[in-house]
Amino acid sequence: MAKNIRNPPHDLEPRSHQDACEEYQIIIPEE
Repeated sequence: MAKNIRNPPHDLEPRSHQDACEEYQIIIPEE
């Protein structure tokens, strides 16, 4: 499950790649 957290959720929902990246950045900010 850790792998999925580290990768952008592009396969979870049929939304735009940009939205997925934005939400990914909010969930896992750059260290």
